[in-house]
Amino acid sequence: MLNLIPTQKTLRLGLAALMLFALAACAGRNAATAPPALRTQPHTKYVLYIGLNDGDTGEQRISTAEAKRIMREIGGKYADGFTLYEAAGYWRESSGVEMQQEQTLVCVLIDAPPQAVTRIMDEALLVFNQRSILLEVTKAHSLLYNGTGKEADSDDG
Repeated sequence: MLNLIPTQKTLRLGLAALMLFALAACAGRNAATAPPALRTQPHTKYVLYIGLNDGDTGEQRISTAEAKRIMREIGGKYADGFTLYEAAGYWRESSGVEMQQEQTLVCVLIDAPPQAVTRIMDEALLVFNQRSILLEVTKAHSLLYNGTGKEADSDDG
């Protein structure tokens, strides 16, 4: 005699097959609307953190607006492009417990020649009378994106 009542094992197998079928159907439907893979290019990213407090007095001598204008000029001499924004830097003096605050300009350059980055830092050290500039160097991947699934043309790739 044939047993038509399904066992728990049969029910589990059937449910698993149904779930796999449903997932496959969803994946097929989403594949048509999913954006194409973004083709990023490797780049070297330089981030300069330039404090605005004078290295001798510890006070800010140049206004932040004027410092940004100066950095636009310096960066424009040596780099084809960069991003410049304001930040607030904090640190603790080695002899004290109180946190110090300093207006900071952050300058981001992508694939700039290392000599250009060095020249920008050298000039900024002099103009803002800084003891040092923090330089962060990372490998990054990026692309210029100009709409749904379209990558902008660029000179380097």
